[in-house]
Amino acid sequence: MLPTKYIYIMLSFIFTTSLYGVPKNNVLVCYGKLNIELIVGYKYVILESEHYTSTDIKQIKEKNEIVLCYISLGEVNEFSEYYPELKGHTYGKNETWNSHYINLKSITVKNILKRVIENKLDKGFDGLFLDNIDNYGSYGKQAYQKNDLILFIKELKNKFSSCFFMQNAGLQLLPETHNYINAVAFESVASNYNITAETYNYRNTQEFNSYINKLKEINKSYNLPVILIEYAGDNKLFKKIESRLRKTNLDYFIGKIELQTLTNYSN
Repeated sequence: MLPTKYIYIMLSFIFTTSLYGVPKNNVLVCYGKLNIELIVGYKYVILESEHYTSTDIKQIKEKNEIVLCYISLGEVNEFSEYYPELKGHTYGKNETWNSHYINLKSITVKNILKRVIENKLDKGFDGLFLDNIDNYGSYGKQAYQKNDLILFIKELKNKFSSCFFMQNAGLQLLPETHNYINAVAFESVASNYNITAETYNYRNTQEFNSYINKLKEINKSYNLPVILIEYAGDNKLFKKIESRLRKTNLDYFIGKIELQTLTNYSN
């Protein structure tokens, strides 16, 4: 008899395939608190661990394939439970997200993050969604800490060797990080959210095709699954983005920029 976990996944696959021909939105990304009964049949689930108990995660894992917890390796939000510990080890502020840049050159910071990550993983997550990696690229606020980040990711992989690591963005760093991660995610490939104007947009065809070609090269060169995270503010844009993504054969998620709730665009 198949384990319950895989029965749920197979049923979800059959349901979405019969409706759309290919799996629909088989990635879930949400940093707000969700009813765990709604988290069913996804290939990748990315959550904020603070909202869930070990029992919750056990139940979520039974009905989904890979369940990851969010961790930023570049910034810490003022509302984070571990902000008080890192407050004295930050410099500069990301006003857009009300978060502060952390100093990965600090051994204290690394030790705090390792302990925080261990506590998160102790709840039963399959691994980590590593955010703000692009901060360490040549145009990022933390570019001078690039080598510190790469070393830290290596340390994490050595410490948590059985864990699944998904890197978010940071294309420039993949030549150094690909040996320590299991998948890579990219945001706003088909969509194009304007942070200043707070508007949801559709990326032009030339840019989209350029991105897709790069991502296919990444998949080929490093043998890493590529996951797309896209943003739509209404049903009309959602449908356009979804139609575009189906042709890529890549796993994807489409939601609102805050990533705090599940958005139903089916009506």
